[in-house]
Amino acid sequence: MTEQESVDQRGGRGAVGTVDVVFAALALVSLLPALLVRYPESADYLNHLARLFVLSAPADDPIHAFYRVHWHLIPNLGLELIALPLAALLPLEAVMKTIWALCVLGMAASVWFLHRSLFARTQPTLVLGALALTNLPLTTGLMSFTLGLALALAGIGLWFRLGDRPTLRALVMLNVLAAVILVMHVAACATLALTLGALHVLRRPSKLAADVIAHSGPKVVFDNEASQVRRPARVLGGAKTGDGGGALAAADGWQTF
Repeated sequence: MTEQESVDQRGGRGAVGTVDVVFAALALVSLLPALLVRYPESADYLNHLARLFVLSAPADDPIHAFYRVHWHLIPNLGLELIALPLAALLPLEAVMKTIWALCVLGMAASVWFLHRSLFARTQPTLVLGALALTNLPLTTGLMSFTLGLALALAGIGLWFRLGDRPTLRALVMLNVLAAVILVMHVAACATLALTLGALHVLRRPSKLAADVIAHSGPKVVFDNEASQVRRPARVLGGAKTGDGGGALAAADGWQTF
């Protein structure tokens, strides 16, 4: 296998196959529960919809007698930064349905991208990822987190595609992506950081772990007085062999070398 072929396999650049098509079809099917009803099954869905109404209301709207909008840069703005520009083009309910669809399809795309970054060819296990597209964070209403998590999974896939090494290019790209994810949701950014950190630690054992492994093997005795490392003498034919053309080892049973 040539170096280029190895890189291609690592980057998951194989042709799209049947498994990819099945996964894409299941991702689209996952949208049906939200498209067939007015309000999808989500604990915070209506709260998000109400907040978007307040944020997008004109300045002379009577709602501002009860609510005032003060923008700050906080790590939980994923939904608002995407929804408010869409609110100028679509009704608010259509905007919320669009955000829901982005959550589902974004997770599907990031799972597929990560999978293809790890494997040369798509594995049948990818289909299992479709079962998690309508997930607990989404149904509880953590839509900003879900959008950020999709980007975080894509960032992990990007890490592998860039060689799984902390090169300058990889670090710059991942830090820019992490900054975007941080604005979307802090927990999603933490997911990216903890995952990459865990991969680094697991693939490169710490010095403490290396010391434990080193000291768990056969012991070597160091003689401070003679400044020599010594080991137990071998016994051949009933006599202990040592240095100097067959000279016997010391009486304590240790051989110098």
